[in-house]
Amino acid sequence: MIDLRAQSDRAAMLPSGHRWVVVDVETSGLRPNAHRVLSVAALALREDGSVEREFSSLIDPGGDPGPVHVHNLTRERLAGAPRFEDISSELAEILDGGTVVAHNASFDYGFLDAEFRRAGKTLPVQQRLCTLALSRRLDLDLPNYRLSTLAEHWQIQQLQAHDAYDDARVLTEIFLRSAGMAETLQLPLPVVNCRSSKSVYPPSVTRVPCQWKNPGKLTDAGLVQGMKVVISGSTTTPRLTLAERLAGAGLDVLNQVSRQTSVLVCNDPVVQTAKVRKAMAEGIPVISERHLDDLLARVAPGEPKVATVIDVVPQAQIPVETPQVVTAPAPDDNAPAQGWALQGHKPKLWSGRKVLLLGGTHLEAVMMRSRIAQLGARPALNFTAAVTDALVLGGGESDKRMPRVLQRALPVLTPTTSTPRWRRV
Repeated sequence: MIDLRAQSDRAAMLPSGHRWVVVDVETSGLRPNAHRVLSVAALALREDGSVEREFSSLIDPGGDPGPVHVHNLTRERLAGAPRFEDISSELAEILDGGTVVAHNASFDYGFLDAEFRRAGKTLPVQQRLCTLALSRRLDLDLPNYRLSTLAEHWQIQQLQAHDAYDDARVLTEIFLRSAGMAETLQLPLPVVNCRSSKSVYPPSVTRVPCQWKNPGKLTDAGLVQGMKVVISGSTTTPRLTLAERLAGAGLDVLNQVSRQTSVLVCNDPVVQTAKVRKAMAEGIPVISERHLDDLLARVAPGEPKVATVIDVVPQAQIPVETPQVVTAPAPDDNAPAQGWALQGHKPKLWSGRKVLLLGGTHLEAVMMRSRIAQLGARPALNFTAAVTDALVLGGGESDKRMPRVLQRALPVLTPTTSTPRWRRV
């Protein structure tokens, strides 16, 4: 297998067409309209990834600095620092015309936009890239995508967490390595237009029929197929993409909170939207998108409502051949000559695999992703370094990603049309 991390330790050249500016802010709270920026750092990068220009400053918010235990920015430390309007012109110079790179970029952009408005100016930024979204697109095999976790993964030393300048320095290295891996995988970078960013959060999502019974509210045991999930407010991942991930995992995505809702996903419950208020009144758990992402790695099998594809293809009757590469594989004396049945094995037989689906209708893909999850594997929405197998449905042979599947010599599986089993191509 190709060692993608070794090939993408650092991007040789950043993608052209952008002037990349890595930004980090520390704030007194979570809401741009109510809280203030306490410190800011901006690093403008050359195409080779080196820093062309940098700016950093503490900022006196003129009030309560908020959670000092997080950012360690006390009133005493901020006393005598410039106000935001005092540094806005110099900061605008380094940001002007640049594409902002930040971790959870909508957060940093929202605060900078609010501060520039208070200063009677316009934030001179039209586009941004979120390294959190980029890491998810790369599908890195990590428990979460926090900055500290990514720094450890990419072997980047953090000197002072929650320090705007040090976080920007660390994020620069994470961005360079992530951009290098994205180039290797031929994945586009998630650059969004700031002016129309709200359009990626549609007011509603199309419901996909769920084949599992609702097991009730979310508990410490984690997600179970059939749980009813509602999303409120803005999300780092575009809402339609997030809804597709949830449906693919066997969860029932709804637009309104009811007594049957299992969990509400909201990144800023302090805002108290109508959905948040109703969820709290009904005792429904409210979790962040980050927490949801962690839980999606371990979705327990649910109880089917009625006879479905899952019932027609019972677990104990699905013979699965040992994965083999499509090109000439190395001889394996211990490999069985024929596929081996699942009978007598637990449903975690495919634990550790990440299966990419190619082709098929939307409903077929949803059903097959659910079956994959029951077998212990993880369905993949994108072709990333973590993908271990490819399952080809109708028309999947002509998918533009198929040549890359063959190039990486991944095991290729396809469901037969005459018998309820899977076989390799």
